[in-house]
Amino acid sequence: MNARRLNEGYATDTIFANCKAHDGSSCAQIYVGVDSQFVSLEGMQYKSQMPRTLMNFIRTWGAMRFLWRDMAKEEDSKAVNDILRSILAPNRFSEPYNEHQNPAERKILDVKSGTRTVMDRTGTPSKWWLLCLFYVIYVLNHIALASLGWQTPIFRAFGVTKDISPLMLFTWWEPVFYYDPDVPFPESREKIGRFAGFVDNVGDAFCFKVVTADTEEVIYRSVLRSALDDNHRNLRPSNLHPDDDDGDPNVTNSSIRNGEQSGLQSLITESQIETQPVPNNLMRDASDIPIFLTIGSDEINPTIPESRAKFLDPNELIGKTFLRSREDDGTIHRAEIMQRIENSENIADQFLVKFGADREEVMNYNVIVDLINKQIDRDENDPDAAYAFKEILNHRKQGNQYEVLVDWEYGETTWEPIALMRQDDPVTLAKYGKANDLLNEPGWKRLKRYVRSTKCMDRRIKQARMFAARTKQRYKFGVKIPRDANEAKKFDNDNGNKLWDESITIELDQVVKEYETFRSLGKYKGKSHIPKGHQLIRVNMIFDVKHDLRHKCRLVAGGHLTTPSGDTSYSSVASLRSIRLVTFIAELNKLELEAADVGNAYLEAKTNEKVCFIAGPSFAKYGLEGHLLIIDKALYGLRNSGACYHAKWAQSMRDFDFFPSRGDPDVWMRDKGDHYEYVVTYVDDLLYAGKDAEQFWNEVKSRGYKLKGVGPPTYHLGATFERTKEPESMMTWGAVRYIQKILEQYERIFGEPVKNSRKIHAALVPGDHPELDTSALCSEEEKSKYMSLVGCLQWAFTLGRIDIGTAVMTMSRFRVNPRVGHLERVKRIFSYLKHYKNTSIKFNTEIPDYSYFDEQWTKPDWGEFYGNGEGIYDD
Repeated sequence: MNARRLNEGYATDTIFANCKAHDGSSCAQIYVGVDSQFVSLEGMQYKSQMPRTLMNFIRTWGAMRFLWRDMAKEEDSKAVNDILRSILAPNRFSEPYNEHQNPAERKILDVKSGTRTVMDRTGTPSKWWLLCLFYVIYVLNHIALASLGWQTPIFRAFGVTKDISPLMLFTWWEPVFYYDPDVPFPESREKIGRFAGFVDNVGDAFCFKVVTADTEEVIYRSVLRSALDDNHRNLRPSNLHPDDDDGDPNVTNSSIRNGEQSGLQSLITESQIETQPVPNNLMRDASDIPIFLTIGSDEINPTIPESRAKFLDPNELIGKTFLRSREDDGTIHRAEIMQRIENSENIADQFLVKFGADREEVMNYNVIVDLINKQIDRDENDPDAAYAFKEILNHRKQGNQYEVLVDWEYGETTWEPIALMRQDDPVTLAKYGKANDLLNEPGWKRLKRYVRSTKCMDRRIKQARMFAARTKQRYKFGVKIPRDANEAKKFDNDNGNKLWDESITIELDQVVKEYETFRSLGKYKGKSHIPKGHQLIRVNMIFDVKHDLRHKCRLVAGGHLTTPSGDTSYSSVASLRSIRLVTFIAELNKLELEAADVGNAYLEAKTNEKVCFIAGPSFAKYGLEGHLLIIDKALYGLRNSGACYHAKWAQSMRDFDFFPSRGDPDVWMRDKGDHYEYVVTYVDDLLYAGKDAEQFWNEVKSRGYKLKGVGPPTYHLGATFERTKEPESMMTWGAVRYIQKILEQYERIFGEPVKNSRKIHAALVPGDHPELDTSALCSEEEKSKYMSLVGCLQWAFTLGRIDIGTAVMTMSRFRVNPRVGHLERVKRIFSYLKHYKNTSIKFNTEIPDYSYFDEQWTKPDWGEFYGNGEGIYDD
């Protein structure tokens, strides 16, 4: 990357706010010069946009010598490291839980303190916090500091002495008149607004930001004057008094002027105070910082409030759980956040957490956030294994209560009270008690009845495991998942919020009101009330938590209770080969390639099943409690819902003048004259290739379909889409994310990471003959691991890792009865994948240059083959 080189490293961190800024930003990324203390800032809607801010910093100011940052996931992402690698800038990190090591942390305190002071003194509305941050930073960059030898940060960073005249003209949020040339005669061309900062890249040096009073729009003007000048008033009715945030226009010019001048003076005074040692627990002003979680690529449901979708207020942490760090004895406790502790200094949030039998501890906000983030990462990698019970390892007595050390499927161990384990899995607990002579101890005696017969005990263990999988308390991302609506209500009451109730309301509003899924037959009067030919079933509430802590609810029908009808329930989907072909066609013909997801897809279609149910208490707010409801739409859970939606979508595509291709009926085509448009459908996942994606999405929306995640594909149906920049710009499709996932799964299976050997350059050793292996046969446990690993490798091959195809097919032959040597060969394939994990299929559309070969065969020089012919007929 060709960029100006800076003579210092920069530290970076994120500033959070508990409300959105005027442009939709919920946070901002700050960059601080380690030597010069020069500050740069850029707003962000999501923390995942940090790589964009880094590129903009380099484009605007130059390439830093190094980047100093915390070990946050977004700040140490592949995108960030790729950017730093391109400018040859090394990494520098702060030690975990020692945020004060990052120079940006102290500057954040200065900037936030100055911004608060200015906004307090001037009565600035909260939504303009981002503009005020820019104003404060601009002032700080132009103030000489004693620690810099009375140089300004901008001079120390770039050797430039800036004219400070613009700083002397107006103060923050000062009422001003700006010039509007488009106003017709005889209206005044002076409009009232508020001064909102300086501009470096628009107009001349005396161009400023102005917030208009009538539209609250940020504009740039160089022609403006103070509205506080009593000698040159504008007495037009619309300009008599500037609008104030509290709605009171009767604010005197002197009071406004004095307030703003004192705010600027306070800012200058505070900014000149030299940095003093600060206690670690006061390093981050966290009293107004919400939890901000954006990991991934989930599209936020537009029906869910955005304030709930992207961050949580600290008060909403109450009731959340997380796993503490491993203790000296090797155990890990699950902690529950009980209450928020008010801090007299109002600087750092602290919470009372409870864990173990009766242990309590006060923990800081930042530590809890870090633990929750780690938990979210782990749950995302293997959500099915999260908190699945494996075995009991040990026991101990805490006071009058016994605890057992439980080994969970995700690899952690925690101490749990036996009272809780008796509810979840009493048979396994009884077996452990018998093996350790504990059944005569208090709390264990009631378990004796489970172990009187060995055969009966083994049968009960299997039943208990199946029952526990359905009924035991499940956690996800540290949040308790309710099993039904009653438990959801109880959790809300315990946590002092209505998050689960809101999710139920959102789901029922969609199902009952928006989609009109049901038709009421009035109050249920008995079996005779059920229409002829209809079956009475149950419906259930299924609950879940997304990675950004959104609480989700889904109403699901008990389709397993219905008698199969003669109608087919089969619903086809496009093949992965079709997806690759359409992607190649898009690249070859320079077509737009975009993906989208149909929201609540099944509810768009009518069901062909005759089913009904009795509405429960959750339907009371709609006046339907106790009513017999006929299900008219293809509700999730019904046998034929998938087929009904597939038929509805197929008819919609025909109405759009699309027709199914002969090679794959789920690849739709439309003739546009000079090109074809293509749409690949995989249930509710759509992939479009054409020259007018916006028009097609509008057509789909016109039929009532609700789309999510519209845009260029990045992760579609398990495959990673990525456009490379080096050595050439080219679309790639592969299993990059999936490979990372199965490498982590390998580590969970074997308890050790995959070996990374630079000597492995092929999936199997060349010339190897696995069929001649004479090593010992695998045990049942090893056989299970073997089959699991081979299954992972087969899907990786399906997603484009054709380089392991022969090796995987070879090792698949031995799945029924593998040997230890075969298992070692499968491990070698994983090592190969780890060494070459970023391999993808490239869609190269360049046409090779055949001119040389054409010339050779159209104008051949036969003399090269037969010589000149001399001497052939000599005697």
